[in-house]
Amino acid sequence: MSSVFIDQLDEALMTLLTGKIFVENDKGEKVPVPVTFHLPEGEGMPDMAGQSMVSLFQYDLLPDKGRLESDYTIDIGDLQGDAELTKPAMPFKVFYQIDLWSDWQGDVITMTHQLQALIPAFGTLIVPDSNGDDYGAFVELKHFKNGDTKLWDTGSKYSDQRFFRRIFRYCVNARLDTASIQRYKRVREVAIDADIKDKQDRGNQRG
Repeated sequence: MSSVFIDQLDEALMTLLTGKIFVENDKGEKVPVPVTFHLPEGEGMPDMAGQSMVSLFQYDLLPDKGRLESDYTIDIGDLQGDAELTKPAMPFKVFYQIDLWSDWQGDVITMTHQLQALIPAFGTLIVPDSNGDDYGAFVELKHFKNGDTKLWDTGSKYSDQRFFRRIFRYCVNARLDTASIQRYKRVREVAIDADIKDKQDRGNQRG
């Protein structure tokens, strides 16, 4: 069954968003907004330098207990080969937060519509796997809220400005590859000491 590595999910989301969300500049031209992937630790608000932007991070990872299967599969191959004990890909729920930032309310509304078109409330994220095949991961919107704020006490030079922010949280359901294979030598013949076996047989006959 097809599976992906977790960093391939990150890359697929970045690829989906980069160059796909636009706002208009002062000349009325549509320009793509920057997309950044960052860690959830610390202050979540980037120093936007007065521009609209999209930020993305992964904030949780949970086993999908409802879809768990056997821990290992065994492949004995041909009669001369070794046995392989393989830990299969496991189903997980991977949670991401996507934030839309802008100092213009109209821009953040435009960005919201574009994001919803790219990632609907229930949809599929296409992820190229290690074999070059497309893996479809089910995505659902879990939470949305308005996070408009000022940048007080953040150290930003724009701390006196109001910024418009929209927060989207998604759950991506995917089988994640553990890449765990253990190889064992197969027992091909069993040597029995004939003298010991003969003595045991005679002892059993006497009894």
